[in-house]
Amino acid sequence: MKKLFTIGCLPLLENLEEIRVGGCEEMEEIISKKPEREEEQGMGDSNNHYIVNNKHSITLPKLKSLYLWHLPELKSIVYDRMVMHCDYLRSILVLGCPRLKRLPFFMPMFEGKPSAPPVLRNINVNKGSGNR
Repeated sequence: MKKLFTIGCLPLLENLEEIRVGGCEEMEEIISKKPEREEEQGMGDSNNHYIVNNKHSITLPKLKSLYLWHLPELKSIVYDRMVMHCDYLRSILVLGCPRLKRLPFFMPMFEGKPSAPPVLRNINVNKGSGNR
């Protein structure tokens, strides 16, 4: 499996509170623009207007934690430099994802500088090999 889910699935995931993905040697992207296989195309993008804010951002309104570990091929969490709005995100753990270059979360401005959301308590990133 190279993609976890597509942007077309987001309307069904508005109550998603946690994403945990680990030990998937071939995983390249968590939220993809296009289905990996043609039979997944039934989840079209027509209903996600309240989740996809504009061409550059998406919202997972109830996401509290993101845990990614031992994903050696993971290149992105969200496709095309999109930004994720996750106002309730409390914990981020990324271990053993050496190809991941950025965390795509929106950071609100405070006194002219990007600032972590007030509920964010923990960010732990170690891009190393992620050996189990």
